[in-house]
Amino acid sequence: MYAALGLVLAIPDLGAAISGDVSDPIIGTITAHLGDGLARPLYAMVTVAFTAGIVAVQAAVSRVVFSLARDGQLPGSPMLRQLSGKDSLPRNAIGVTSAIAGVLLLLALSDDAYATLISMATVGFYIAFAFPVFTALRARLAGDWTTGRWNIGSWDLPVNVIAALWLAFEIVNIAWPRLPDAPWYVSWGAVLMVVIVALLGVVVRGGMRMQEMPEPAVAEAA
Repeated sequence: MYAALGLVLAIPDLGAAISGDVSDPIIGTITAHLGDGLARPLYAMVTVAFTAGIVAVQAAVSRVVFSLARDGQLPGSPMLRQLSGKDSLPRNAIGVTSAIAGVLLLLALSDDAYATLISMATVGFYIAFAFPVFTALRARLAGDWTTGRWNIGSWDLPVNVIAALWLAFEIVNIAWPRLPDAPWYVSWGAVLMVVIVALLGVVVRGGMRMQEMPEPAVAEAA
């Protein structure tokens, strides 16, 4: 938010940026203030930072897939939980997640698909944060919460309530359609993708539970 505010305040011609006369206000603003000689190395640094972020997310996702597979919670768990190499790395999980990311990258070549993925990725972070916050709030209201060593005393509940309200507001704010000229699946991309992911999760979880069910015992004839 601080960086975004700084960029907005530094825009040389705000009217041109709003009207679309400046195709990329961020690059135009940085180049105008730093000059092309400093702007280009800065762009290289940003590219390296984005690449590092991609690697970090990829590592995290592959480890989550491996941990779920280790507990037998995913289709193909025996393959996904295998470790290989002298460092015992989950290479199968890394390979599968890399392949899925590659497919999504190809889909992102379409502007509409890219906008839909961005909206899903943005609202997905807030939903992930909301799970523990709302769970903690429910436990506190039900009287099941056990205060740990780190706490803020009587402020625990108010801060939890404020955090829950803020997350709910941001989820609705991000998911709210604001592109009337775009296709419906782009305008409602955040809601659509969350529903699709949730349904896939229900289907996968249901299938895994069916596999976990013990076979019915066959009664022996007397």
